[in-house]
Amino acid sequence: MGVDIREAAGTIVIREVLFKSDGSRITSGTATISLREEQGDGTYKGFDFDDDTLKSAGTTLTTATASLTHQTVNNGADSVAWTYELDATNLTVGATYLQEINHPDMPQPLVRMWQYGGTEGDVSGAVLATPANKLATDATGRVTVGTNADKTGYGLADGAITAPKIASNAITDAKINNGAITSAKFATGAITSGVIAADAIGASELASDAIVEIQSGLATSSGLSAVQFAILDAIAYLPEDSDLSAVQTAIINAIDALNDISASDVKTQADQALSDYDPPTRSEAASDKHEVLSELGTVAKPGDVMHIDWSQQRPSVGDVEPGTLGESALASATLIGNEEVEGDKYTKKTPEGDIAAEFELTLDGQGRPTARTRV
Repeated sequence: MGVDIREAAGTIVIREVLFKSDGSRITSGTATISLREEQGDGTYKGFDFDDDTLKSAGTTLTTATASLTHQTVNNGADSVAWTYELDATNLTVGATYLQEINHPDMPQPLVRMWQYGGTEGDVSGAVLATPANKLATDATGRVTVGTNADKTGYGLADGAITAPKIASNAITDAKINNGAITSAKFATGAITSGVIAADAIGASELASDAIVEIQSGLATSSGLSAVQFAILDAIAYLPEDSDLSAVQTAIINAIDALNDISASDVKTQADQALSDYDPPTRSEAASDKHEVLSELGTVAKPGDVMHIDWSQQRPSVGDVEPGTLGESALASATLIGNEEVEGDKYTKKTPEGDIAAEFELTLDGQGRPTARTRV
C-alpha cells in the first residue's frame, strides 16, 4: 500500500470512487469515513469529527465517523465520486494518517494511507555536496554565465558585489535600458561620497552636452543682476541711523511726559474744584425746608386728638389734615368702629359710643405711636 502526500492546508478534500462486488458504482446510500493518526510507537490517535481534533487511544470519541457526499454531473445522470471536506487545522505536518471508508454495498472497507505535508521518506542529512542552486564563479570570484540555471528570486549577501567582481566595461549605456535607473531605484543614503571612488566622474565620463544641460537650469547673469539691483533698492529705503535715533528720542520723551505729575499739582486741582463748588446758603436751605413742610402738611403732635368717622373713610384729628404724614402715622393704629386718640391715650368705642377698650400709647419724638399697652 503506497503513501500519498497531501498538501498541508487548512482543509483537505478526500475523494473516492466506490464499487459494489459486481464492479458497478455505488451511487446511493450512506458512505462514512474514519481517520486515525499513526504515532511513533505504533499506536494511533482517533480523529473526532465533533470538534475536528485528535484524541488518544484511551479517550472515547464523540463522533467517530462522518458522512461523505455523492458528487454527480450531467444533471445527476453521471456519478463522479464520494467526497468529504476535512478540517485539517489540527493535523500534524509530516504525520501519517490511516483513512477508512465504509458503505453497506461495498464488499470490504476501502483503506488508504497518506501523509500530511512534509517530504516522503527519511530526508535527514540529505544535503547536496554541490547544490544545484549555487552560482558558479571563476578564480577571481566573478560570477560566470552559461552553466547556471535560472536563479530568479535569489538574493545576494551584503557586500557580495564589489568593484573587482565587475569586469571592465561590464556596465555601459548600451547595457542599461532607457529609464532603468531612477531615483526610486535607490534607497535613501545609497549614494554617498564614500560609495563613489575618487575621480570616478570626470570629463570623459560626461556626455558632451551634459554641462550645457546643467547650465540651462542655472540663473543667467542678467537674472542675477536684476536680483542684485532689487536688493540694493530695498536697502536704500531703509531709514538712516539718525532717523532711528530721532524716533527713539521722541518715544522716550513721550513716556517721560506721562509721569510728569507731582503731588502738589494734584492738591492744587482739588482745591480749585472745591473753590468752584457753590453750595446753598442758610437762607436758601431754610426756604427749601418750608417748601417741603408745606408739601407734607401738618404733622400730628403729642396731645392731638384723632377722631375716626368710618362712614367718611377718613380720620379727623385736631389740625391733622387728611392725606398728611400725621394722618398716615396715627391711622396705623385703627381697627374697626370709632376710635379716639388723645395724647398717649387710645380709646376704642363701639358704634353706639360705648368704650370697648383703652390703651396707653408709646410715642416717638415726632408724636408717632410705636407701641400700645391695654389698661
